[in-house]
Amino acid sequence: MANGRPYGNDFLVDTPALDRLHQNLYLEQKNRELQRQREVAALDDEYSRNVSQIKDADVDDLTKAYSDYKQSTQQAMKQKGGTSPQQQLELLRKKAAMYKLIQESKAEKENIALLGKAIRSDAKGIYDEKAAARLAARLKTPTSKYGTYAEIGADGKPVPVDLRDENGYLYKLGVSDFSKDFEAARGKDRDLTPDDKVADPKDPLNFVVKQYKGKNSPIEFYNTLLPRIAGSKEQKDFVLRTELEYPPEKAAALEARYKQLTSDPSYRKRYGLKDGDEIPLSSYDSPVARAVRLKAMEHAVNSPIIEKVEKIVPNKSALMDRTENFKKVMQAQGFENAKVIAAIRNSYSNMNYENRRAAVGGDVDAFIDDQKANANEGNWITGDERTLKVSPIILESFKDANSGGYTPTEIRLMPDGNYKLVGEQGKFPTQVITPAEYKAGIVNKVLNTTTKINQVKQPSNTPETRLPKDIKQTKMQPKATKPKPY
Repeated sequence: MANGRPYGNDFLVDTPALDRLHQNLYLEQKNRELQRQREVAALDDEYSRNVSQIKDADVDDLTKAYSDYKQSTQQAMKQKGGTSPQQQLELLRKKAAMYKLIQESKAEKENIALLGKAIRSDAKGIYDEKAAARLAARLKTPTSKYGTYAEIGADGKPVPVDLRDENGYLYKLGVSDFSKDFEAARGKDRDLTPDDKVADPKDPLNFVVKQYKGKNSPIEFYNTLLPRIAGSKEQKDFVLRTELEYPPEKAAALEARYKQLTSDPSYRKRYGLKDGDEIPLSSYDSPVARAVRLKAMEHAVNSPIIEKVEKIVPNKSALMDRTENFKKVMQAQGFENAKVIAAIRNSYSNMNYENRRAAVGGDVDAFIDDQKANANEGNWITGDERTLKVSPIILESFKDANSGGYTPTEIRLMPDGNYKLVGEQGKFPTQVITPAEYKAGIVNKVLNTTTKINQVKQPSNTPETRLPKDIKQTKMQPKATKPKPY
């Protein structure tokens, strides 16, 4: 025994189980280290592949994230007894953050490339003048620092800018007001080419002409608007607004409607458009001309021609024919007028003094009393009736319309004061009227005798005999004749 401890071969004991356990633990530890090393090597390879695919501005952020994850992984490999669940969760979080940075940077690099290509090939002025400079700043700014980017505004102060906002690269439409330009191009309502004259169905002495109103033709609209827009400060605004309002499909539909409208012969006649009169083909050559063309077509489609009230114009040829016909009718009618006047005069001359006095405005009751007195002087007829002495004018006032217009031949005064109208048998039915009815007949007929003498029968007011307004009828009327005093 040495130093209080046994020694020598007698005290050596074989421990094969323990030796195997120790060996296994050692091998497992080596295998874990090898696995960690392989994972780190794989991570290095992946880093090398991805670092060339991300934005240059994100390389520093990726390197920091990779180093942090790699260092944590190496520490975990060295830790005896393995890592705790919390440590494993932390490793996964750092790994996810690293891969997120890689994916975002790759996507940003692709988006920047596509947007840069669109800006470089922009021929319509869709993108703002500062778009290229802002895109270059986006490429140089780390993705994680986008929220801190700012540009100097018009007032000299920094203005925060969202570099990921695609709309921020587009041209901002201004507040240009084109209402006066459109008003000048549309023009005011004006009379257009009317239809041909047609006979008036209501009056053959006139023609009917349909009148139309409308604004400028699409060609006039285009030629007026183009010089007001082209080269102006608002040109870009005008072009972009119109292109946004009319994308390709909508523009094609508008042009189809426009061609259908302008191919209508009646539409072309209204505006006096001849073959070949169209909006110039040069309107397809530039963005501003194409935009003005779209607005001209829109004007044509949205500004229909308005039909006015029909205009009546005289038919001079028919008026001349009517005048000649009227003269002939008046010549033929002159003889009839003479006969009427002679008959009236004859009836008037056959009246006694009292009748004539009443006829020119005397008292009606006195006139009737005179008639009764004259009747009492005469002989009584059967039934105590006396025949009145009356003129043909008074007899005519009691003409019976129901019997075909026959006139009584005599008027009898009955004892009861009523009057009996007697006519030709089989034609005029015998009638009895009251004194009031008799008086009414006298008033309606006899007291108008003077007026009737001054009247001359005129032709009937028909389209065939009506005298035009511009012809004086007085030249063809006979002079009125006053009754001779007795």
